[in-house]
Amino acid sequence: MIKVYVAGISTNQEGEEIEIRYSLFKDGENLAQVKKYQEYRKPYLVTHFALLALLKDLKKYPKEETEVIIFDPSLYEQLRGTSTSRNNEALKLASRIKGELDKFDYPVNIHDVTGKGQEKLEWNKVLEF
Repeated sequence: MIKVYVAGISTNQEGEEIEIRYSLFKDGENLAQVKKYQEYRKPYLVTHFALLALLKDLKKYPKEETEVIIFDPSLYEQLRGTSTSRNNEALKLASRIKGELDKFDYPVNIHDVTGKGQEKLEWNKVLEF
């Protein structure tokens, strides 16, 4: 099984690039650590765009069951369909992400580490590079 930790990092200055980081592991072995930049996005959409970028890149790696680990409870609720948000931008992006997930012919599961102390610490440690 493949495990991917992903984060989108916004800056405090409007107009500056966002940073996307992800670390990909297969059976505990680190296959990739990627850091890339994209044009400015609104802070509440940064994780959405990070996840979209990851899903695009994920096609390069082994095609097997994958668990994507995020730290964004709002996005997780939107993907599960339990969000009460009325933010059209966020909901459209969540729908786009669901569409990308459906294109995979193997399971790609999203897991949120919000409220899970040890898992959140591991997520943070893995993405420090």
